[in-house]
Amino acid sequence: MPELEDKRREEFALRYIATHNLTRAAAEAGISSATAWHYMREPAVKARVAELLSEKFQALHMTADEVLGQLARIARADIRDLFGADGRIKPTAELDENVIAAISGIDNVELTDGTGYVKKIKLTARLDALKVLAQYHKLIGSETQVNVYASLAERMEEADSRVNKSVAPAEDDMIG
Repeated sequence: MPELEDKRREEFALRYIATHNLTRAAAEAGISSATAWHYMREPAVKARVAELLSEKFQALHMTADEVLGQLARIARADIRDLFGADGRIKPTAELDENVIAAISGIDNVELTDGTGYVKKIKLTARLDALKVLAQYHKLIGSETQVNVYASLAERMEEADSRVNKSVAPAEDDMIG
């Protein structure tokens, strides 16, 4: 659907999509709330708002593959890739996509003596991304507690007991 012919109605529709608040959209479009309510009952304005909402949703929508890809990049990020051979933090243009995906924030904090600044880089929790991926691939259940400090032998024993419980034969299947 093309833009509404009446510029006031079009402006109201755009403001409504931006604010999701009829009263605020009306004020920003320079019309009264009563006029805005009237506009929202008009089929052309309702259709335009629906179209704009659909466009906004499409722009924000991520597919399941995109979400899994982002989680995988976070899980694969290696903190060593943040630093150059000289031990300094690389410029962001030189960072690989896994490290960039794992960065959740960068702060430049000026030193109190004014001699420079400290760059603080906060990374997304890698273990959280791994846990979500493991649940997706059904390596663990959503109720499963993961003990990262357990020895390999303990983890193998726990896994073996879970498997044995889930495949125990029914009484009528037993020979005897």
